[in-house]
Amino acid sequence: MGVPLGVLSGPVAAVGLERALTVWTDQMALLPWGLSRILGITVYLGIPAGLPGYAAVAGAALAAVGLLLSVGRGRQPA
Repeated sequence: MGVPLGVLSGPVAAVGLERALTVWTDQMALLPWGLSRILGITVYLGIPAGLPGYAAVAGAALAAVGLLLSVGRGRQPA
């Protein structure tokens, strides 16, 4: 579960949440163009700007915990 979260949120954190959401809404026409351009999407939707970074860290932590839990388990006899 952690790998997809980290892989998907990492590029968004690198590009910037505002830019990523602007490109996405331009492609999908999800929000009114004027509001998203004037206010900024993150302000309009009330999304914290650091959210992708937090999600990337959480994804990396989940992946690390999953890896640690799987190490040493090997194959269990049936």
